[in-house]
Amino acid sequence: MSSDHRPLASLARELLGHAARPFPEHLDRLMLDGRIIGYLSRRRALALRELLPGLVADHPLGAPTRWSWHAKDLSAGERTQALQRAAEALRSQGLITGWRDERFSYWPEDVASLEAPELFRLERSAFRALGLRSHAVHINAFTPDGRMWYSRRSLSKPTDPGMLDNLAAGGLPSDETPRTCAIRELWEEAGVPAPLAERLTPAGQIVTAQLAGEDWVHERIFIFQLALPESFVPSNQDGEVAEFMLLDEQQLVSHLQQGHFTHEAACSVAQGCVER
Repeated sequence: MSSDHRPLASLARELLGHAARPFPEHLDRLMLDGRIIGYLSRRRALALRELLPGLVADHPLGAPTRWSWHAKDLSAGERTQALQRAAEALRSQGLITGWRDERFSYWPEDVASLEAPELFRLERSAFRALGLRSHAVHINAFTPDGRMWYSRRSLSKPTDPGMLDNLAAGGLPSDETPRTCAIRELWEEAGVPAPLAERLTPAGQIVTAQLAGEDWVHERIFIFQLALPESFVPSNQDGEVAEFMLLDEQQLVSHLQQGHFTHEAACSVAQGCVER
C-alpha cells in the first residue's frame, strides 16, 4: 500500500475486502467424512498418512491430493486422541513447531454457534500446520478523544514477533467463550482489571486466511471494543508484549499502510473502525 494517508474508513474497507486471501492451490486438502477441514503441505500430508489411522488418499498422488480421514464412527474424544498422538509425532519429526500445550476446538465452517458440539480438540500449533480453522478474539481499545491503544508483540513470540497488534488478542482455547477469553487476555496482556474489562462490547466477526510460510493460517475472529478512561495506561502481565503505544488516526493509517500490523490485527482494527 502507498503512504498517502488515505481516509481510515476507505483503508478499513480495503483491508476487510482482503481479510481472507486467495487459497494457494498447491496445498493438499484434509477431509473428514467428505468435508474439507484443513489444508496442508505435501510433506506433512505424507507424514500424517503414516500416523493417523483411517487417513487415505482419494486418488493417485497429484497436485493437490484430497486426504480423507474416515472417522465418522469415532466420538469427539476418540478423534481428539488420534489427532493429538499424530500431532505429537509430527512435532518430534520437526513438522510442527511453536508447541504451546494448549488445545483449540474445531467446528465445521458452516456451524455458526460455538455451542454446537465440537468435532475434536487439538494442540493449537497443529491447527496452523494442518490448516484448520481456529477461533480468536481481538480487542480494540479507544480513549475518550478517539485515539486507540496498540501493543507491539514481544520478540520472543513464536508468531509475528515485534509486529503491532491490538491492545489485547489471543486464540480461543477449548472451554472458554469469546467474552471470557477477551476479559482474560485484557488482564494478561494489558493489565486491564476485570471491572473495566467487563465493559467491552461486541463489534462483529471476521474470517481471515493467509499463507505464512508452510502454514495456512485460517481464523474466525470475534472483535470487541473497549472504551478506556484517559487516565488508564496499559501494563503487560505475561511477558508477551514489548511496548504499548497510543495512536491517532493519521498515525494509525501510516502504520497500517506500511504493514506494521499483523494481518489479523489490521483486519480487526478495520472491523472496529467500521463498527464505531
